[in-house]
Amino acid sequence: MRTSALFCSLQVSVGEFAIKMRASNTGVGPVHMARSILLVLACLVAGVCLAANEDDAVMLKAESFQYEDIEQPLIGSSIPDLSLRDMNNTGYMAFQYGLSAKEVVYLVLDYNPGKGLYDRMYIYAPASESYAKPFLVRGSRGKGVAVEFKRFGLESSIAGIDIVYEITMRTDGITSKPIINCRMRRARRQLCRFDLTMRLNIDLGIDRPARIIRLVEYPRATCVLDHRSSPPKLAGQLKMGRWTLLPESGMPCKVRATLTDEDGRFIVKDRMKLDMEDDGRFRLGPYRPLVPGKRYTASVSVWLGSPFGELQTVENVRAKKL
Repeated sequence: MRTSALFCSLQVSVGEFAIKMRASNTGVGPVHMARSILLVLACLVAGVCLAANEDDAVMLKAESFQYEDIEQPLIGSSIPDLSLRDMNNTGYMAFQYGLSAKEVVYLVLDYNPGKGLYDRMYIYAPASESYAKPFLVRGSRGKGVAVEFKRFGLESSIAGIDIVYEITMRTDGITSKPIINCRMRRARRQLCRFDLTMRLNIDLGIDRPARIIRLVEYPRATCVLDHRSSPPKLAGQLKMGRWTLLPESGMPCKVRATLTDEDGRFIVKDRMKLDMEDDGRFRLGPYRPLVPGKRYTASVSVWLGSPFGELQTVENVRAKKL
């Protein structure tokens, strides 16, 4: 039942209640009034439940993430009002934070040749009011050549779900480690919160198009045999595109995994719940040794709740030969 139908139902119930209230003043006993009150309360409770179920039923699919291709990524040197100290060592990268080809944020890392590190960064996002013009931020130096820049925010939406980003950039010499905190909301109600992270080599030079990396995509679960233990265990992690997905809140992360041999016999059949401390990774079983060189079928499902639902993956894996 949609919200409009729900309101109509409530209006009818309230109308009935008003009629019976008037009737009570013309000789109808308290029993009828009590029944009317119970009827209205029942409708209100049913309405709340239906509304909650409607929110919980909001599920994104892989088809929801139809990103527009960016045919001509912006050349860094065309960004206006840049004051750079070392053009050859300037870092340049970009993230597509929405489905539109216009929803791209360009990051220009300004190199300090005297200190041998990146201590300034320009943020340029033409589709954002806050960063329609290049905005300069200065980083805080840590150990060695490590620098962290103050987080900045962007917003977008996919299939009626609002996404609020808080992006923190960290550099350490020739590498960077962006951390993208994502909050997904619908009708102002937060559905889930998670981090995206990975380590990137800093692309040098701005006389070239930016390498653009998409942010939120439909998540997936990886699955491999981890031979660091004996016998090997079934291991995996949560990914979103190229990013590692780290659940925070609103994501139950209930993992179910099986490992079967070629005859369909279960070697592993287990479940667990990922916590924040697990960094989106899991390791399960096995309960008996695997045959070296033999193939097995690994199946993993992860329940993430709204708006992603259940992730499923099936992989053919082989036990390492001795």
